[in-house]
Amino acid sequence: MSKNWKQRGFTLLRIGVCIGLLWWVFSEVAWNDFVTLTDGTEVRLLAESNESIEILDAKGDKHTLRRTDIAGSDDGAEQIRYGLPSLVKRSEKRYLPFYVLIFAPVPLIMAKRLQWLLRAQDIHIAYWESIKLCYAGNFLNFTLIGSTGGDLFKAYYVTLHTEHKTEAVTTVMLDRVIGLIGMFIMVAMVTVPAIGRPYFAWVAGFCLLFLAGVVVGCVLLVSPRVRALMARLPGVTRLPMLAHFHRAEAAIRRVLQRRWLLFWSLVFTVTIHWVCTTSFFFGAMTLGMDTGGSKWVEYYAWIATGNIVAAIPISFMGLGTMEAFYREFLGVYASVSQLVLLAMCIRLVQLFWSLPGALVALTGAYRPRSADALDELTMPESGPAAEGNTALSPHSDHIPEKI
Repeated sequence: MSKNWKQRGFTLLRIGVCIGLLWWVFSEVAWNDFVTLTDGTEVRLLAESNESIEILDAKGDKHTLRRTDIAGSDDGAEQIRYGLPSLVKRSEKRYLPFYVLIFAPVPLIMAKRLQWLLRAQDIHIAYWESIKLCYAGNFLNFTLIGSTGGDLFKAYYVTLHTEHKTEAVTTVMLDRVIGLIGMFIMVAMVTVPAIGRPYFAWVAGFCLLFLAGVVVGCVLLVSPRVRALMARLPGVTRLPMLAHFHRAEAAIRRVLQRRWLLFWSLVFTVTIHWVCTTSFFFGAMTLGMDTGGSKWVEYYAWIATGNIVAAIPISFMGLGTMEAFYREFLGVYASVSQLVLLAMCIRLVQLFWSLPGALVALTGAYRPRSADALDELTMPESGPAAEGNTALSPHSDHIPEKI
């Protein structure tokens, strides 16, 4: 089977998963309002006031009943299931500014992290240039199929600012990986202290196991003995693009060996995820979900975990997977219609704050202004590109002095 057919088959599989999960979730989404009466029957709710309700029974007849005819739940709340249009109309507008504005600093923090990681490779770009790259990448993540298209374009944009293409591309991909690691750290921070809550032990254990694997992998990567052993494996010297692989490996090691740079990059990343989840939590409050008391712990845990699930490349932009996950773990606090709207709100606020990236991408503002500017941004010959030949040796540990 050719690579093209394999790629098409995988794409069709992702589309199928996306459609199947969306159908499963949307099959329970209410477009109209329904109310459960004291006799246990659920009927269409047409209108309501403080004293009465107007319903449409199964025969299509309209009736006016008292609100006391509405069945109550265990906590005393009326059993009314509002459809999507009513949920939007009844939303708590006072929380809307917090939902939108709290997310605003996220691209700015991401830009600073990217600037720091590039400095580890002696690739020096201004903070303003990094901001433009992050906005453009975020925008393209939403406009292109898949959730990594923006990262590929961001990697291309960065290479325009330096002669050291391999190190630049590796840094952008590493920036993405650090973002994922920070998400696991945040979920662990929420679930470990509240490990007694349902399913938290499983989630906390998985996150800690994942983070332990990351630590072990990093230790092995910076170990000279491990690199020397890998270099002696038969057939290694005949691998294609071996020089680029070693340069990419060296670029990762430069970041890992700068402990303070790595520490603050992770701090910024975890901060990003806390800010994002706080914005999404206000989105849940805007939609009138049950967020009272200590339920915020479940919301923070499951919203953040839902973002991890959405990052798994089995559907496009997490369509279906995020909604299905929320339905399973947040269904006790909200209706399926509210959870679908929450998933939409999470995507909308990210799209809204990525819109400036459209101007960057469409106007070409990511490009260096001149050849002289490019010369100033690139590193001297003693930088990573100059060590391209020595990087083939497992003992090559050159690290630029400047951070």
